Parts: sequence; C-alpha cells; structure tokens
Amino acid sequence: DFRGVCRVIRKEAASLVRQGRSHTLGEWILSLPEDLRAEDPWLFYWSGVCSRVQDPAGSRAAFERALDLFSRAGEEAGAFLSWSGIVDTILFQWNDFRSLDRWIDWLDHRLAEGAAFTSAEIEARVAASMAGALHRRRPQHPSIRAWIDRAVSASRAAGDENLALRSLVHAANHHHWTGDRSAASLALKEVRLLSRSKTASPGHAILGIFVDASTLLWADADTVGALRIATEGLDATRRLGASQWDHLFFAAGAYAALLAGDGKAAGEYLGKVKAALPASRRFAECQYDHLCAWHHLLRGDPQGAAAHAGRALANAEAAGAVLPEILCRLAAANIAEGRGEREEAKAHLLGIGDRIRSSGNRMFEFMERLTAARISFGSGDEAGGFSALREGMKLG
Repeated sequence: DFRGVCRVIRKEAASLVRQGRSHTLGEWILSLPEDLRAEDPWLFYWSGVCSRVQDPAGSRAAFERALDLFSRAGEEAGAFLSWSGIVDTILFQWNDFRSLDRWIDWLDHRLAEGAAFTSAEIEARVAASMAGALHRRRPQHPSIRAWIDRAVSASRAAGDENLALRSLVHAANHHHWTGDRSAASLALKEVRLLSRSKTASPGHAILGIFVDASTLLWADADTVGALRIATEGLDATRRLGASQWDHLFFAAGAYAALLAGDGKAAGEYLGKVKAALPASRRFAECQYDHLCAWHHLLRGDPQGAAAHAGRALANAEAAGAVLPEILCRLAAANIAEGRGEREEAKAHLLGIGDRIRSSGNRMFEFMERLTAARISFGSGDEAGGFSALREGMKLG
C-alpha cells in the first residue's frame, strides 16, 4: 500500500527530521515508486529537506519541483516552505548568491498580491530565509531591517530554537557588516547561548560559533578571544561530523594572525584554509584570496597582493556577494594605489560610493572616503584629498 506509506511519511516527516532521522526519511521516500513520487509535492519537499546538507544542488531541485506543484495546486503553505528551502540551499552553498534575485522578487510579488502565512512556523521560516537573502544580495532593500526583526520575533513565537539561532545569525551578520555595533552585540549575545545549546543542529551551531569569532575580529580586534573560539569551532566540526566548515575557522585563525602581525602563523593558517576549501564555493575562495592579499602585503610583496586581490574581487563578483565585493574593491584600490597604479585604483572606486550609501553602511563609507583621499593625495590633488578626508572624518 504505497499510498498508505505516503500518508505516513507526510504525517511523520517533521517529527523524524526533528529527531535527526532525515536519512531514514529519505530512504522511505526513495523506496516509493517513481510515478507516485512525481505527483506528490510533499514528497519532493521532504526529499529536499533530507538532502540539503549532503546534496544541496539536488535538494534545491527537489524544492523547486515542490514549489511548482504546490503553486499549481494553490497550496500556499507548501509553496512558502518550498521557497524557504530553495533560498536556504543557495545560502548554504556559498557559490552563487545572484540566483537569489529571482526568489526575492517572487516573495515580494506574492506578498504584494495579498498572500499570507498560515502559521507562525511558516512565517518564521520564510522571514529567516528572506533576511539571509537580503543580507547577501540586497542590503539596500528598504525592508531588510523589518525582515530581520520579523525573523527573530516569529522564530521565538514558533518556539524553534534552531530557527531562532539562524535568524539571530542573520541579524548579527547584517548589523556587523553595516556597522551597527549595538544591534550586533545584542544579537550576538543570544547567538553565543543558542549555538552552544544541546538542541542546536550541527550546521546552525557551527555558523553561530563562526559569527562569534568573526565579530570579535572585525569589530573588536580581539585576536586572543577569536582564536579561542576558532579552536572551539574546529572541535565542534569534528565532534559533529561537519568538517566541510573547517575552512571558516582556519580563516578566522589567519585573520587573527594577520591582525597580530604574525606572518608565519598567518601563512600556516592560510595553508590549512586552502587544503580545506570545498569545491564550488566561490565565496569561500573569495575569503581565502582576500586574506592572502593581506598576507602578501605584510610580507612586503605588493605584486602578490595585487594578484590575490584581483582573484578575491573576481570571486566576489561571480558569487554575487554585494558587501564583500565592496570590501574587495576597497582592498584592490588601496593595493593599486600603493603600487603607483592610480588610474586602476580610481577605477576600483567608481560607483561604489553610491552603492555603499544605499546600503546604509557608514563603516564602508568611511573606508571609501579615506581610500579616495589617499588616491587623491598620491595623484597630487590636494584639494580633492582634503575634501574626501573631511567627508570621512565627519563619519568617523
């Protein structure tokens, strides 16, 4: 009675996933005849849930098929959950955030048409996914802060600690990147607690620990604290069987060593990052080359720094990571100016001032103005240099 099995799967799937028995659920689904699976959107949806860690590309395809079937049937709950699954696999892959554009537009359009969430859990899942998508792809979106706040409040209302952790990671990440230290600090306090909870899933726990380490480095230059947390993160990846995320914590170690001016330790960590880099993760490659550029500068090798900065920028653009691309452009501009390549330096700054201001990132705006001042002074344009410097000092 395969249709009876389908009914059991639909009834028990959520419980099995919460128990960590996704593999069992996936095997049940695969045991069904293909023609039966092909007509049931919930089977596609749960197949996507089961495979999202081991096979994110296959998971995304399953979610997309589920969304198509749910949409044809007019089943809003399944459509929203499938949309969330699609977005989460794109975020998880760290490879091509540009594909988020289609799905951001899909949700904006559906909500503008009057579609509504049918439960607190669905609202929480969609809001968390939208918050992550907007942070990575459209930080200038007028509703990004509202989506972040909605994700946090809805996940709490749904009583799902893992969903709350994911929402808070998005919140801490966004506030950290846009320079809102007080909001980032509040979110980070909860991230620290929830990522060490026994109920935290491996993926959520690891990303929470990484955000903790990276914020200590970026916002506080606390190399000792960050290295301690990076070590904790590596212990967690081994304990939880998630070594595909080792590169995050090796990168945090490299960042800490570079901040401390320890070129030898930075080189050792970067070697570990390179060895741990997963295939087809352009954003991870961007991070690696950005740190390598810094390392070459520390070693007095501006040519090597320029080569790595160029690769970092190319991968940021290819990945469609908006704020990291701006950071890479600022780095490439400063490296080019230091090599006397001032036209190249100016080219890197073209247009990014407006993009920074539209995102509300005052920290990047300060860095852009100081970089523009440096280039102007280097070109003999004192008036332009002082003008850019004054504008920067008003911000800083």
